[in-house]
Amino acid sequence: MPFNVSFCVTIEDNPLDRNCKKPAAMSEIDQQSELNTFEVEITDLDASQRAGRATPGHLGRLLVRWQRPEYRRARRWLHRLVLAGLVSALLAVLLNPTVGITTLLAAHWPFLQASQTSLTASDIGEPPFYRFPDGIRCPSQAAWSPDSSYIAILGYTQSCAQDDYVPSQIDLYAASPVHRVAHWQPNEVILRTLLHPPDIPPRLDFQLARKPGPGYPRGYSTVPPVRYLQMLWSPDGKRLALIFDAPTRARTYEGVFLADVNGGHARVLLYPEPWQIDPGQWAPLQWNLQTGSAVELKTPAPALTYTWNAHDTLVPLAPATPASKSPYAAIPPGNPAGDRTFSIWQPGRPIVLSLMHTPGAYLWSSSFASWSPDGRFLITNFTVAGLMEPPGRAFPTPSALKTLGVKGVARVSVHDRALIPAASIARTVAWNPTGTLLAVYDLSGFVDLYDCQTGQHLRLLKPAVVQPLSGSTAHLLWSPDGRFLLLSSSQWGLITLWGVGNLLYSGVTAK
Repeated sequence: MPFNVSFCVTIEDNPLDRNCKKPAAMSEIDQQSELNTFEVEITDLDASQRAGRATPGHLGRLLVRWQRPEYRRARRWLHRLVLAGLVSALLAVLLNPTVGITTLLAAHWPFLQASQTSLTASDIGEPPFYRFPDGIRCPSQAAWSPDSSYIAILGYTQSCAQDDYVPSQIDLYAASPVHRVAHWQPNEVILRTLLHPPDIPPRLDFQLARKPGPGYPRGYSTVPPVRYLQMLWSPDGKRLALIFDAPTRARTYEGVFLADVNGGHARVLLYPEPWQIDPGQWAPLQWNLQTGSAVELKTPAPALTYTWNAHDTLVPLAPATPASKSPYAAIPPGNPAGDRTFSIWQPGRPIVLSLMHTPGAYLWSSSFASWSPDGRFLITNFTVAGLMEPPGRAFPTPSALKTLGVKGVARVSVHDRALIPAASIARTVAWNPTGTLLAVYDLSGFVDLYDCQTGQHLRLLKPAVVQPLSGSTAHLLWSPDGRFLLLSSSQWGLITLWGVGNLLYSGVTAK
C-alpha cells in the first residue's frame, strides 16, 4: 500500500524553489532546522500489476486469519491427520491382495498364499476351492449299507497330505451293477462348525483368530485340517456318520458328521480333547445323537464279543482268554453298525512282533465305530487289541513282552487256523459274515482267500483294472449279506468288487 513521506530543502539562492515556503518570522535556530527538513515519497512499484485484481473474498480472509499465531496448535494437528491419512491410503494400496505388492510376494512366500485362502464366516458359503473335481483322488474310508445295496466311499479330492486342509467328497455307488449314483461334499458344514466352535465364546473366538492357542500346530493355515477316522451307515440305512478329528485355533476336537445319504440334514457334533494327550490315547466316546452330547467311556473289559443291553450300554459278553477245550474262537464278526452283538474280529490287521532269538508274538488290532440298534447312540474310537497265542507254539516271556512294549495287552484266542499263517503277509484282513472265509489283502497288492476251518489257501484274487490313486489306506470289506467282497485301495482304485458264488468264481471292477 503506497505511502508518502515529503521532505523539503530550502536553498536561499534558488528562486525557482517555490514548493517550500519559508515562514514569515523565524528564529535563528528555527532557520537552521528548516534547512534540514526533507520530504520522501515511496510508491508501490507493483501497483500497475495489482490494479486489476479483485479484492479478497470470505475464503481469503479465512486463510489469512488461519495464519494467526493463536491457530498454531490447530495447524499442527491438521498436518498430523493429513499425514496419517496418506500413510493409511498407501498401506491399503500396497497390501491389497489383488493389485498390491502382496500378489507379487505371494508367488515367492508360501505363508502369504495360506493367508489368502483362509476362511471366515462370510466367505464360507462358496469360496473358490469348493469347486471340486469330479472324483476322489485319495480314498480314506469305505462302508456298506445294511442291505448290501450301496457302497459309500469317502476320500480327498486332492492329495492325501494332512498338514493342511484338503477338500473331501463322498461317492455313493450301487453294488449291482456297479455304478455311481451320487456324490457330495461334507466340507461346508464341518468347516463352519470348526471355525466357530459352539463351546468357545464369541469374544474369545475373536481373540483366537488373531493369536491361536497352544494346541494349534504351527505352520497350519486358519482352515483346520480334517482327518477322517471311520465311516458307517445307520442301522436303518438312511444316514451316514463320519468320525473325524481336527486341530482348530482353539483346541483339538473329535467330531461326528451326520447327514442323510444324499447329504441333506447335515449336522456336526464336537467334543474337545485335552491338548496334552496324544490322539492315539484318546478314550472311546459315546455320543447321544438326540442331545448332541458325548461322554468318555472307561476302557471296556477285554472280551471277544460285546453286546448292547436294554439301557443302550455296551458291555463285554464272551471272555477274551483262550478257551480250555479249543484254542480257536471262529465266531462270526457281526456288524457293529446295528447288530446287538458283535465280536472284535472286525476288519483289521494282525501284526507279527519278534525279537532276536525269541518266539514271535502275534498282535491283533482293529479300530471301528459302533451304532446302537435303535440308532440313538454312537460309540467312536473303539479300539481293540490282543496278543494271540498260537496253539503249539511257545509264547514270549514277560521280559520279551515288556521289551516289545505289549506287556499289559490282554491275551485273546486266535480266531481260526488261517489267521496266523496270513499274519506275515497281511496289510489288512476281513472275515465274511459267518466267519468261515478269511480275505487277506497282502503285501503284493493281491487278495488271498482262506478257509477258516482248515486254514487252506483257496484262491488268489487279482483286480482286473488298475486305477492307481494317491495314499496308502486300503479297505477290505464283505457285504453284510456275504455276497460281495469289496477292495478300495490306492493301488487298484476306489472300488474293486468280487461277486461271491461258491468260491468267488467271478470278479467285476467298477469303472
